Amino acid sequence: MADTDAITLLIDLATRTADSRLRDLAGALSREQSETERLRLLTDYRANYRKRLEIAQADGISRQLLASYRQFIERLDGAIAQQGLVIEHRAADSARAREDLSKAERHRKSLETVHERRALAKRLITERREQKQHDEFALRSNAQGGGFPH
Repeated sequence: MADTDAITLLIDLATRTADSRLRDLAGALSREQSETERLRLLTDYRANYRKRLEIAQADGISRQLLASYRQFIERLDGAIAQQGLVIEHRAADSARAREDLSKAERHRKSLETVHERRALAKRLITERREQKQHDEFALRSNAQGGGFPH
């Protein structure tokens, strides 16, 4: 009985760990998605700013204003590149969280399998014991003459 209680406790702890790892993964995926959205916003802003530059160039702008536009676009390009690195880190975090969840789930499932195998073994022992008792009872009944004639 103590063995069953111990394995049940271990399964409970493994389940809690897996649940925690699932929450970690959800958080990591949320952060990755948020950073990806930020990259999309930066990229869209850059595209809109480039359109404004094209319109300004078509209307004629000074060299100084053109230089300012280009300088700002370069800064946006730098921010986009930096955001790409942030997303790579977030994706790596998500991959680690996914692997941690997978390990926790495998551990929980292995404990459950051990528990099921032990329960099956106990059940088989009980069934064999009951069958042996039934057979012994039948033999005693037959020996005492209470059995069925052949």
